[in-house]
Amino acid sequence: MPIIVDMRLQEISTQLERIKIKLRIEDEARLYLANVGWSSKAGLSLLEPVIREQILRPVSALILDNRLHDGWTVTLEQDDLGQGLVIITTTPPPTPSPP
Repeated sequence: MPIIVDMRLQEISTQLERIKIKLRIEDEARLYLANVGWSSKAGLSLLEPVIREQILRPVSALILDNRLHDGWTVTLEQDDLGQGLVIITTTPPPTPSPP
């Protein structure tokens, strides 16, 4: 897998951590990005549009629509057909109330 995929995902993770959102990436999602983001003719020039369309815009929409909050986790998985990514949001576990 091209190291640039991991580098870009780390950059995105760092950006999300600044607003207290965690990013988790399944191995299948990484492989998907490496496969669709690279071609023998275009090299890695396809990677940025894929990341923008399948990660950045959907996550931004969740934040702007107030459907993703501080402390939550975003998980990237490959869809069942292997044709895209699925974004799953998970809320943090509840904090126990004091006795």
